[in-house]
Amino acid sequence: MTKTHYSYRKHLPIRYTYYSIDDPPFKHPEYSPKISIPSIQDHDIPSETVEPSSSINPEYHEVDNISEPIISDDPAKWIVNNTTIDNLLQRGIKQNANADFSLSKRVICNQVRSMSKSLFTRTLKNGDTQLRSWLVYSESKLCVFCAPCLLFDKESQSAFKNGLNDWNNIHKRVQDHENSFQDQRLQRKQKTDCFDLNKQIETEVEYWRNVLKRVVVVIKNLSSRGLPFRGSDERFGSLHNGNYMMLLEIIAEFDPFLAEHIKSYGNKGKGSVSYLSSTICDEFIQIMSAELLKKIIAEVKEAKYYSMSADSTPDISHIDQLTFILRYITKGGVPKERFIKFIPNCGHKSENLFDALINILNELDLNVNNCRGQSYDNASNMSGAYSGLQARIKAVNPLADFIPCSAHSLNLVGTYAAECCTIATNFFSLIQKLYNFFSASPGRWNILMSRLSCQVTLKSLFETRWSARHDAVNALCLSWNEILSALEDISEDTREKALTTSEASGILTNLNSLEYCFLALLWNDILDRFNKVSKILQSTNTDLPTVVELYQSLIKYIESMRTNFENYEKQAIEKSKIKEYACNIVRHRKRKIHFDDELNENDLNPLSGSDNMRINVFYVILDLLLADLNRRNKCYVDLNNKFGFLTSLHELSPEMITTKALKLQSYYPDDLEISLDIECRHLAAHLKSLNIGKMSALKLCEKLHDEHFVILYPNVNIALRIYLCMMVTNCSGERTFSVLQRVKNHLRNSQTNERLNALSLLCIEAELNRDMDYNHIIDEFAIKKARKVHL
Repeated sequence: MTKTHYSYRKHLPIRYTYYSIDDPPFKHPEYSPKISIPSIQDHDIPSETVEPSSSINPEYHEVDNISEPIISDDPAKWIVNNTTIDNLLQRGIKQNANADFSLSKRVICNQVRSMSKSLFTRTLKNGDTQLRSWLVYSESKLCVFCAPCLLFDKESQSAFKNGLNDWNNIHKRVQDHENSFQDQRLQRKQKTDCFDLNKQIETEVEYWRNVLKRVVVVIKNLSSRGLPFRGSDERFGSLHNGNYMMLLEIIAEFDPFLAEHIKSYGNKGKGSVSYLSSTICDEFIQIMSAELLKKIIAEVKEAKYYSMSADSTPDISHIDQLTFILRYITKGGVPKERFIKFIPNCGHKSENLFDALINILNELDLNVNNCRGQSYDNASNMSGAYSGLQARIKAVNPLADFIPCSAHSLNLVGTYAAECCTIATNFFSLIQKLYNFFSASPGRWNILMSRLSCQVTLKSLFETRWSARHDAVNALCLSWNEILSALEDISEDTREKALTTSEASGILTNLNSLEYCFLALLWNDILDRFNKVSKILQSTNTDLPTVVELYQSLIKYIESMRTNFENYEKQAIEKSKIKEYACNIVRHRKRKIHFDDELNENDLNPLSGSDNMRINVFYVILDLLLADLNRRNKCYVDLNNKFGFLTSLHELSPEMITTKALKLQSYYPDDLEISLDIECRHLAAHLKSLNIGKMSALKLCEKLHDEHFVILYPNVNIALRIYLCMMVTNCSGERTFSVLQRVKNHLRNSQTNERLNALSLLCIEAELNRDMDYNHIIDEFAIKKARKVHL
């Protein structure tokens, strides 16, 4: 009868099989330790396992939810069986050399004798000392034992096997025993068998670790790109086994080790061990995502100060997913924005969003009082000043300043300006209608492409990023005459359907006017600047002073455009070859004037086409852009004024630095010390001595860390970390939605939210995923999967 149990060995679950207690394994003529990796899919105890008899009642304790016997350090309490032997071989035998030997005193021949610590060492002829590793002291029985005799010699009746306390002759008895043939044989046997067993175990463990390394590298590469894993079956050699098995097959073509492993274990089916199944793959995905999240949270806690952002979108299964992003400054002064998780169906009401964010912060063990900023879009449930999400967060932590998403605000500026007058609204509608007309038919698209002199083709309007409409307007400006020519040919083609020719004729009539050509040139310049600024605002490295600077630059640019009406009009006439506005060509209907009507100046002297375009369109668009830019920039300027002086210390007088530093310190009394004033004045003198002019907050923070000046200016460093951790845009959250569409598409829409979060995290944070250590992941897998079944 055999007895099987599992044990930890070199971080992999190993299964040992020994013979029964009545036939010790090290004496059995056919002894050969059987070692195998337990099946991960089979969590049941093997049928051949024998439970311990009722006469044996070892103590047990839980280690990682695994029941493990407690083997005493006292040899008198050992229950000699395979479990005890294996446990002692792995952990080593404690000699108890530091026990209280005074309790072992005995009166022998009118003399008091006791155990001595010197008994654990022997002195050789040349004076060297040698440890008697076989000798063990029992504190309960107050005697010494020979560990090899006690564990391995069943037949011997040696006194050292039952315990010896003859302290009067103990030294001679010990010398005689260690020089005896029987004892030396047992010690050699113990060492030889342990060495052979350990060597075999290490060889087996190394084999399976090599298999798991190849599994991990496949999972890391597939998950970092958001690719699907599983196919319609799970058999090697099938054309439908999915990307996971396909990559293992590709590696096996150039890797004889994996090829032989797949040949031996690949398609054996359920119940056999291969570590290549989808179950193992899923477990590794969860372990890797948990380790990656643990690393991110550790960085956030090390940084202490952070900002958060949240946004939501429905996925392919119509489940509303709220993305949660954290921004913090690393130890080296570099800003990072990290994805944490998707929260499903938390609702759109501000109180529901608040509960969801607070719960996740508690779950991650992050203190909400360390939050210094929050950034959302301009929806009322998010940005509401009284009951919005930002107001509820500020009620808990008043230092969590709300910063509207700068990129989203810039989109709204353009949207409102485009809707300020009818002709501007119709202009963008006509561009989308033009694209839809040509893209609806390959024949029409070929006609258009045959006439284009440049490679820029018509583009559709963007709904999410309004500033990206520049691509559509720019394509129209570059190919104005070619597009009109294509429309004209289609409208005059008798082979086309009447509906097609009518539609082409209508678009041509509307587009072929001086007004629309003027608007195309005007919006092309505006959107070009808006698009470039929007791309910078979406960067992770963009900070608050950069937002203020970019908004100010747009304001100055729009102001300078107000004097360029004649220039735009001249360019429109040259491009369209039309010299009159439509309002000048069409006869105006004269309104009958009644005796009680109030006449205005336009009724008496109607505006010309040029004046109407300048006053009612050109100035209206630009003035609305200016007003909205100034209004939305005000919140960024107010917040930037708290910290802005840190980037211009060289320009300020000591009195001004003191005033601003004390004001900032009073706003963050629990974070900044009163010595901030002294540090700022010292830093100003320091920068002047180095002839360093104005420096951005990010560069200044990096310099403090690179030059090891953090110790010299600790409060300035804290102020910069708070300043830079403030999130000025939630574009990182928007980008996670692109990954959500890839990870959970129409072919993968049944996965659980736990798996969705794991795959999304590994894909979004692909840089951290790529740098994870193989061995550490395998060790974590082994700790979770190792288990024991006791004799």
